[in-house]
Amino acid sequence: MMRTFLFFLMLGSVFLQVSFFPSFAFMRSIPVLLPFMVLLAVLYEKRFSTAFAAAALAGFFADVFSSHFFGFWMIIAVCIVVLGHWFLTSYGRLPIFRKA
Repeated sequence: MMRTFLFFLMLGSVFLQVSFFPSFAFMRSIPVLLPFMVLLAVLYEKRFSTAFAAAALAGFFADVFSSHFFGFWMIIAVCIVVLGHWFLTSYGRLPIFRKA
């Protein structure tokens, strides 16, 4: 259940980023939602493989629809997942994200 929700959340954020948010560019800058969604996936998803797969898939779709070189968003998303997982396993989980 969580995997399906996570994948749809990532894909929804990618589609908003590439289709809806460019209409609201302020001073030629577009709101970027993908890194924040990937960071939330790292914080809330217990398994590394699920967060990694969701970030890689969202990065792939963001690369397909973006004007950057192919692999730009996938590299960013995968780096966020790997560094976030390393930080959380090295220094422990944040207390505000623990379930009671």
